[in-house]
Amino acid sequence: MHIEGYAGFSLSQRGIGVTANPSFECDPSHMKFPPKGQAKYETRYNFLEWSGTRMLAHDIDFFRSRICAPKLNLDGSSYGTAVAAVYADMFPDRVAKMVINGNMPPVPNTLEFAKGQGMALTQAFGHLERMCVKWTSTHPCDYFSNEMTLTKAWNALIGEIRAGRLTAPTNLPGEGGNVSFPLSIGLLQGYVQELMIIAGFVPTGWAKPVLTLVNLAGMRGQRARVDQVAKILDRYCTLPTGYSGEWSGVKTWRDYGACIGQQSVGLSSSESDTRLEGLGVPLRRKGSDTVLFRGVQV
Repeated sequence: MHIEGYAGFSLSQRGIGVTANPSFECDPSHMKFPPKGQAKYETRYNFLEWSGTRMLAHDIDFFRSRICAPKLNLDGSSYGTAVAAVYADMFPDRVAKMVINGNMPPVPNTLEFAKGQGMALTQAFGHLERMCVKWTSTHPCDYFSNEMTLTKAWNALIGEIRAGRLTAPTNLPGEGGNVSFPLSIGLLQGYVQELMIIAGFVPTGWAKPVLTLVNLAGMRGQRARVDQVAKILDRYCTLPTGYSGEWSGVKTWRDYGACIGQQSVGLSSSESDTRLEGLGVPLRRKGSDTVLFRGVQV
């Protein structure tokens, strides 16, 4: 995103983007590294003592000092709203303009966030159930005779996942066949939630989340069940395509038995741009929360 009159800089806040390898080192002829500094550089420390949003704010301010900007203009979305707010709280005299576009709570609480997310998904699922009650003669709601049968199928699926029985085969050899990779409750809920969000913009969109539950419940056979698990894993455990690296498009759950996807590396298959490889995470790319510094107004 570009706004005329501003020089924009974006940040991979979690350190998971493409490595930029920037250098702010002074010319060796201008400054010698003091022995005391060398000793501190070699000192080992606990990473967790220096992580967190406040430490990130210090990093941002160091960046500001390196580009010689007296003030920064901040534009944060999602987690970036918290980053911008914390920076403004710590360094109010170094902020010019600030936009925070998101719903990040000022004092995040993991338990409360999980409860809220669960309540929201429950409400959406309740809507799905009510729609199927109205359309019991319409495919794929015709697999369920009433609201309770759909609820029963969902609860049974959660039990199957917790028991580790909803799996798909990987490419890794094991005893008696390939090693299986299990579907998690989080991945299933995320997938169904994503389908329900899309459903509001597609005429027959609500059929897809229902059909997903039908497949996972085994109502269309074991093959359809395994294929549906694999489809969900492919959605979230595949590295983005369109990049020149050998890792591009790798289905990590199949090849490595680990779920690492686009969200994990801050990139997207939908906006691949080889010009950006090695230059950092493009602003507002899917799966990457952002904070943008408009450091210099020209």
